[in-house]
Amino acid sequence: MERHDAHRKRWADKTIRETRRYLHSDVFPAIGKRPIAAVTHRELLAMLHKGEARGAAHTATRIREMCGQIFRFAIVPDRTKTNPAAALVGAIVTPTVRHLPAHTDRREFGEVLVALREYKGADPLPMLVTRVALLTFVRSQEMRFAKMDRGAPRTKTINRVLRQNFPANR
Repeated sequence: MERHDAHRKRWADKTIRETRRYLHSDVFPAIGKRPIAAVTHRELLAMLHKGEARGAAHTATRIREMCGQIFRFAIVPDRTKTNPAAALVGAIVTPTVRHLPAHTDRREFGEVLVALREYKGADPLPMLVTRVALLTFVRSQEMRFAKMDRGAPRTKTINRVLRQNFPANR
């Protein structure tokens, strides 16, 4: 937890929660009571195989990476001499990622835009945001946290949507 506290200021809240969850659910039950210098690569591998056996190979890989960071952090103040996690690189077979096909054909992409425009079952703002994202290739985070440029020229439709959905002081 010392390493966790040392990096806390630089980490996003989500990273802090995820790290704690992994440590409490997988690492501490397996090796948490042992002195860090006494932990062996075999113990780490057994812990990682448990995660792999329950179908969480990606999580097991992430936990190996976190353990490696913890061991490297412990080497500096001489709490341990080695990093047993380093010997386990590649020991967990990560599942092959299956990418879904993109609509790269102009006709298919146009059909998606038409279907989106004609769909009447949703709130208009998310539908408009989705269309803007599809047409501009803006990442969702960039769009969510974008600041409005009050001097930029806009169409009447965009001005109407902005007035309806955003406070004046934004």
